[in-house]
Amino acid sequence: MIRLLAERLQIEADEMRRALALGAVLFAVSGSYTLVKTVRDAEFLSQLPVALLPYVFIGVGVLTLIAAISFMRLTERLSTWESLAGGALVSAFSLLLFAYLLGLRARWVPVAFYLWVNVYGLILMSQFWAFASSVSNPREARRTFGAVGVGGLLGALSGGLLAAPLAQRWTLSALVTVAAALLVAPVPLLRASVRRAVETRPEPEGALPGHECPLLCRSYVRWLIVAAFCAVVVSALVDYQFKLEIQRRFPERRDLASFLGWFYSAVSVAALLLQLFVTRGLMQRLGAAGSVSLLPAGLALGAGFAIAAPGFAAATASRMWDQVMGVSLSKVAGELFYFPLEPGLRRRVKSFIEAGVERLGEGVAGLLILGVGALAGAGTRSLAVSVVVVLGLWIVAWLGVRRGYLVELGRNVRRLNLGHQRMPFSLREAGVIREVARQLDSPYERVVLQSVEMLEENAPELLSARVAGLLKHASPAVRVRALRWIRSRRPEGMLEPVSALMHDADRQVQGEALVTYCALRRVGVAGALEQLIGSDDPSLRRAALACLAEHAGPAEEGRAYAVLEDILARGAVEDRVAVTEGLGRRASPGRL
Repeated sequence: MIRLLAERLQIEADEMRRALALGAVLFAVSGSYTLVKTVRDAEFLSQLPVALLPYVFIGVGVLTLIAAISFMRLTERLSTWESLAGGALVSAFSLLLFAYLLGLRARWVPVAFYLWVNVYGLILMSQFWAFASSVSNPREARRTFGAVGVGGLLGALSGGLLAAPLAQRWTLSALVTVAAALLVAPVPLLRASVRRAVETRPEPEGALPGHECPLLCRSYVRWLIVAAFCAVVVSALVDYQFKLEIQRRFPERRDLASFLGWFYSAVSVAALLLQLFVTRGLMQRLGAAGSVSLLPAGLALGAGFAIAAPGFAAATASRMWDQVMGVSLSKVAGELFYFPLEPGLRRRVKSFIEAGVERLGEGVAGLLILGVGALAGAGTRSLAVSVVVVLGLWIVAWLGVRRGYLVELGRNVRRLNLGHQRMPFSLREAGVIREVARQLDSPYERVVLQSVEMLEENAPELLSARVAGLLKHASPAVRVRALRWIRSRRPEGMLEPVSALMHDADRQVQGEALVTYCALRRVGVAGALEQLIGSDDPSLRRAALACLAEHAGPAEEGRAYAVLEDILARGAVEDRVAVTEGLGRRASPGRL
């Protein structure tokens, strides 16, 4: 069964086993979290005014920051699977405690429950993806994280489908108890993964490459932090809009819980369809940066809708898009942006963003809602305007991330230095070279040229396999660079595509193609060059003269001699220089 799945998804059997194990763990965590989110929102919105929510956002930011830092310090000597398993067990126990407290119907319980759900959910999800990254390399992650995400989406779908009917039949405390049981379920699977040597205890921080670099030592890291901050602020603003509208529409607790259960089910179905049928194609076509940009683009449209026609439909559509993209395409693609960093720096950056920056974003969102409410009233339209402002900063940040992505990949490739036999790091890190090769498909000239330089130095065999495609690139500079590579390496089967570029619209490409054609063909070039020698274009004419002087074969020497002698006697100075340079490069002795 695993082999059949692996063949269908075009991944290796071992990768498929890891993906299924990770997907099962994420299924349990996501199912539990969806059940608890449903209870959290229903309890809060049925007992307390939504105007209290900004203060809760601020509390969530502060409490989660404290809890995440404490959790990190408590688990810094543990492997990622031990941190995840320990966090799941502690969270399950806390949920059982809240299941009892919810039955007391005290007004402070919904606030405390809301705070804790956000804290434990964010920490567990962060620990899961840290564990997933520790057992995958960038190439495997791009191939399998989509399948892993499907497990999480199925878990969220199951949680939502359970929550809607059970909220009408059972108490909300019973739903929390079911969620606690789901968190305990994956712990044996995590333990089994260690017996199979899927993951080992990590090296000390000081032994990992990148540990010497300060946290904010690179602009790429700074842009990542700004982008993550903006994403959380926008998500919190959209969430507040949504809850503002649904509290007006569903005043009863059971109705709220039922609606939220169906809403989260719809989110999971949409995200699942996206993951199964769209994510892989978009990742290959748009790359990680293009895929991530779809989330802010859709939220911008939703904000415009909310400004033009504020209300339940606009708020629900924006929240739906935020949730669907956030748990599927954007989440999978966003994980790839950490891979170019060295392991020591990556671990610190990821922890800082997830434990500090994202939580700070929720607190800032709460302050922003209070500020907007004081100035213009915290309605759907005024909040949508705030979303547009933050989205502008988010887009600028992602442009910075996109520019720095290839630079970091190059730095990591040079660090790997695949030509050396002794490497003081895990071979999983070598997957970044594949990511550099993928950048050859980029439509952007600078990105492709940088990738060519990196691959030429570190993995020339990958460049040889892709150079034919570069001859068709829209950028003349890329076509010229590819022609020079072909001329220096002379791979098989390039004569025909090179000769086609001798008629390229760009003059520089024509000249380079001509020189490359001569270098590849070596014999029988005189006939192909005669027309070009009479060209009105000086650069093309000189390239043809140099080629004829350098590459004319023994059978063509007499014909070439007459042409070149005439140029040397009566041609322009630049033409005579071209002939002289060609003759100077000529390897074999002869009449020329």
